Amino acid sequence: MQLVGQSCVHCQQRISRDLDGGFCQHCGCATHSVCQQRAVATPSEGACPACAVPRAILEERAEAEETRIRESQSREGLHLALMGFAVLVGGLLSTICCTAAAGAGQLVIASGAILGGVSMIVAGFVRNARSGRQ
Repeated sequence: MQLVGQSCVHCQQRISRDLDGGFCQHCGCATHSVCQQRAVATPSEGACPACAVPRAILEERAEAEETRIRESQSREGLHLALMGFAVLVGGLLSTICCTAAAGAGQLVIASGAILGGVSMIVAGFVRNARSGRQ
């Protein structure tokens, strides 16, 4: 992640140069070097031990990260279900085409594609449901 352009968690001002600040090695927050030195001199209870970011900000960042992860997992589940639907449709179309080409009353079923598509759909919806419960 790029430091320049980030907001300092202490003063909320934009960090304009790499030399003006850094990311905390403990919690990952972007801080101006001067702001970090001031905050470390008078830390509050529950603050980050390395950069003295208040606990409320740390909890807010953790909650935002958890939300981002849940949303990502939900999208992955929906993508998996959509891919499964595409595989299922391909299997059904293959069954129709191959059966028509075989002629003479023979039935050709693309069972691997059909079952694979169904299992992908189920797995996608299960993943989506799990991401909503966490």
